[in-house]
Amino acid sequence: FEAEGEEAGDLLAIGVPALRIISFHFLVAGISVVSMSVFQALGHGVLSLTVEGLDVESIGSALAERGIAVRAGIHCAPYAHRTVGTLDTGTVRISFSDFNTPEEVARLLRAIHGVLGRAF
Repeated sequence: FEAEGEEAGDLLAIGVPALRIISFHFLVAGISVVSMSVFQALGHGVLSLTVEGLDVESIGSALAERGIAVRAGIHCAPYAHRTVGTLDTGTVRISFSDFNTPEEVARLLRAIHGVLGRAF
């Protein structure tokens, strides 16, 4: 994974390509990406997902055990979850910032792979 842009820490250089890669893998693996279009429209680095048959709290805990900090649940936003159809399940929320590196994105992908036990 290589950043596209002058500054490796720039959100657009790391976050957008990373989210495209992650979203592609998720769709292939049957994982639902909830907020990809919202990310593109608003230009911020938040990605929410669910995995059919897996509890979001379990996914969040398993990622935390691998050193990946995410939020799992309804994130104090029940109306948003009602709108996207995840009020009963919540989502796993991954946030990117200007300070994330390509190595951290790669680590996230490896951790998700390990948690799901699937090969993307």
